Amino acid sequence: MTETEGPLAEGKEAFMQRDFGKAFSLFSEGAEAGDAECQFRVGNMLYFGIGCPKDRKKAFMWFRKGAENGSADAMCELGLMYCSDKEVQHSPERGMYWTCRAIEAGSKVAVYNLGSMYEHGVGCDRDYAKAAALYHNAMREGVVEAEYAIAHLYHEGAGVEKDREKAFAYCKAAADRGLANAQFDTAELFLTGDGCERDLKTAREYFMKAFAAGRTDAAPIIARIDREMNGSGKGE
Repeated sequence: MTETEGPLAEGKEAFMQRDFGKAFSLFSEGAEAGDAECQFRVGNMLYFGIGCPKDRKKAFMWFRKGAENGSADAMCELGLMYCSDKEVQHSPERGMYWTCRAIEAGSKVAVYNLGSMYEHGVGCDRDYAKAAALYHNAMREGVVEAEYAIAHLYHEGAGVEKDREKAFAYCKAAADRGLANAQFDTAELFLTGDGCERDLKTAREYFMKAFAAGRTDAAPIIARIDREMNGSGKGE
């Protein structure tokens, strides 16, 4: 057993028991001792303000330490922060570097992140075909966000041949795995009959799931569907 296995294991247990303050203290102990996974976890808790005040600059510092010490998860988060967080040094090129390092270290989520970078031209030239290939790879590894992302590419025919039925299938698969934005978009596809048969009842069900997951913009659409299903929304 290494010196820092104790704080890491005890921190995980405290986190599972939702004693976030204790978990943060234990992970901090391990992080100060140089444990890369503890450094990642401290960074993550600081980033979201779990068990401690939110502090993205400190989160960035700990992600960088964890990344330099070999944590694939820390590399992945550091890459994201370099690309998108305005509170720290903004460098898409460094973001690309650390995202690729995370992939080499075994991060499945980083494969999706790299696909997103190619899709949007962040730290690289935009390349929809590369994005699609990376999304497919991440999807095979079980990354739900990749299913949702590839659905958009099939819907628009970006980097792949346009196929609205495939777009619907991938979007619904992501929705059924609990991704709120995919639930909202699946509802819209059912509502309009895009890539599937129009189905108001099922559209409403997915809008309700999205609403429960935090997509409050689904509420007026649910109300509109209710009016249409009750026969009072014709012509709206």
